[in-house]
Amino acid sequence: MRRRILMLTAATMAWGLLAAPAAADDDPSATEPTGDSSEPAGLFPGAPWFRPAAPYEQNFPDPHVLFHDGTYYAYATNTGGPQLPAMTSTDLERWTAAPAWSPNPYNDDPFYADRLVRSPDWAASVGGQAEVWAPAVVPLAGTWRAYYAIRETNAARPRYCISVAPGPGPLGPFRDSSAAPITCGLGPAGAIDPWVYVDRSGTPWLLWKTGPFDAIGVLPDTPAAIWSQPLAPNGLAFREGSRAQILLTADPGGWEAGVIENPALFEMGGRLHLYYSGNRFDTPFYATGWATCSSPAGPCSRAQPGPILVSGPGFNGPGGASVFTDANGDHRIAYHAWNAPYAAYPSYPACDTDRDGVCADQGQRFLHIGLVCELAGGTPHIGFPLGWRFCDVDPASWYGGAVNWLADAGVTRGATEFRFVPAQLLTRAELVTMLWRWAGSPPPGDGPRFTDVPAGTFFADAVGWAARVGVVNGATATTFSPHARVSRSEVAAIVHRAAGTPPAAGSADYADVPPDAFFAAGVAWLTEAGVVNGYSPTTFGPAEPVD
Repeated sequence: MRRRILMLTAATMAWGLLAAPAAADDDPSATEPTGDSSEPAGLFPGAPWFRPAAPYEQNFPDPHVLFHDGTYYAYATNTGGPQLPAMTSTDLERWTAAPAWSPNPYNDDPFYADRLVRSPDWAASVGGQAEVWAPAVVPLAGTWRAYYAIRETNAARPRYCISVAPGPGPLGPFRDSSAAPITCGLGPAGAIDPWVYVDRSGTPWLLWKTGPFDAIGVLPDTPAAIWSQPLAPNGLAFREGSRAQILLTADPGGWEAGVIENPALFEMGGRLHLYYSGNRFDTPFYATGWATCSSPAGPCSRAQPGPILVSGPGFNGPGGASVFTDANGDHRIAYHAWNAPYAAYPSYPACDTDRDGVCADQGQRFLHIGLVCELAGGTPHIGFPLGWRFCDVDPASWYGGAVNWLADAGVTRGATEFRFVPAQLLTRAELVTMLWRWAGSPPPGDGPRFTDVPAGTFFADAVGWAARVGVVNGATATTFSPHARVSRSEVAAIVHRAAGTPPAAGSADYADVPPDAFFAAGVAWLTEAGVVNGYSPTTFGPAEPVD
């Protein structure tokens, strides 16, 4: 890593000596509904309609997001229409509600787009539909599972329980024909907020929350807790002989105010981290906390005394988080937050009839997508720390200023949008592309063409320009070897040529730099300018890779 950063720092300083750049469906039957365009009744009066196959950016509480086969899928607690709403995106910015089932073998509703097409017989319903909370959809055992909380039929005191519905793909259809819940917890408060974590051995673990509320009120003698228990390989029941373990119990006196929920267990940097929500969901004090765990069975302990994600300008009560890996391998967090100044749903009569006007502008829990940076030691951090450009480059490090300068100048864009990967070996294509960007991304012109530089690649124009102006030569007469690792001697020679081959006052005083070597003038100039140091006091290490 140090050698790569040294050379990139050298390149940074050398470029300062260059002339200034010139201005420069899984289910093929799921299609958009046809027929009557009138709006059907929502699951709850006043909820914004989750119109099938249409762009959607309104109420979406307790979001669960995953990436599969080039598409992001998002699921939420029931909102205006479906018990289990789902939507898709290719960029995490524009989301489209899942299409209605067509043909629809489930009912006569042309707008029916529910991904849970059968709820269990033991579940209660609201207005003829089951009330589904906080789903978690995961691939298991070669198929898909939708875990969710649903109200159990119990005349004495209704409670929520965790169930699971199998399905063929990320958009279902999911059917729950279970005879009983997976768990209702250990008391009358029931269980909600399922999360599934698959450990390195392939064992799935179910996490959930119990207490201090049940379906109809407060149970003051039931402290809130987060639990875990291993599942059977097919994910439809707990592993035989296993027992539930408490991972964390709510702190009644701190910021959590006796409530913790929405667990999300994930691995980062070789450590297990637990994000969870705390405090009342319908207040601005609802927030996201962080704990670390020794294993999926615990023990877990809070990583800091306060929350890591709190209310801010324009949003209240960030929580209900899920953590997922995006298309580039970066960790992301999906969470909901109220649109400030609200922290609860509308409760005035207009919301019973006005779905398109006032209600949608009042209290709703909106989907937010954030970054989870992996800092030193595998520590997660939501968003960039102040002054950071990449999750893996501390501006206070000896190379941080150089990397950030390169990024600010548009010379480097990192290995991904959020990671620079400083220990990654530098390639010929990457070095030439950075020089080309510094030069203002000039056109390639009619320079040499190489058979291993396809048109349309990120480095094609850069290689064409560099070969045309004499900054680089090919590896052979017809090939460039764009993915070959670049050495210290090659960097010295290429940067020197890009600078216009300025002379040095003397020669390079290194035992391994012959005066007639193709890189000798470049090493001498870079050393004299204070851009590079030797690999040792007497050697330059010309064959060493830049990593």
